[in-house]
Amino acid sequence: MGVGMPQGLLLQEFGEHIFAAFGHVAYHVGSSLAQKDGWRDVDVRLMLPDDEWETRGFGDPERPQWNRRWVSTILAWSAFGQQLTGLPIDFQIQQTTHANAKEPGNRSALFSTAKAAYQSERDDWVRKRHEQYLTEQGRMNSGID
Repeated sequence: MGVGMPQGLLLQEFGEHIFAAFGHVAYHVGSSLAQKDGWRDVDVRLMLPDDEWETRGFGDPERPQWNRRWVSTILAWSAFGQQLTGLPIDFQIQQTTHANAKEPGNRSALFSTAKAAYQSERDDWVRKRHEQYLTEQGRMNSGID
C-alpha cells in the first residue's frame, strides 16, 4: 500500500464502513496501491453483484456517471473517505461483471485484520458465555444442582 501510515489504517477503516453499508468488501486499486509517489488520488472500488447493481438502480454500467443515484452515492462516499483518511479518495461502485471485464489490475481488499481478529475472539467469548448460560438454565429447569 503506497499511501503510508496512518493513512493505510484509516483507509482500511473506510473499507469497514463500506462493508457495513453495502455488505461487500471494497478494494484499493490503481497507482496508489503500488507507488509511494506520483499518484493523484486513491482509487477505492466496490464491486456489486450484477443483480444488486440492477436493484439499486445504478443504470448502465458503461456510463454510471449519467445516473443521478450513482453520482450522489459516489460523491457522498468519496467525501466521507476523504474526511476520514485525509487522502484524495476516488470511490466508485462498479457492476462485478463489468469491472472484471474492463479492470483487470491488482486489487487489495480493504478490511482491518486487527478488527477481524478481535471480532473472532469476542464471538468466541460470547458463544462460550451463551453455552454456559444454557447449561445453567438446563440444570435449573431439571432440578439438578
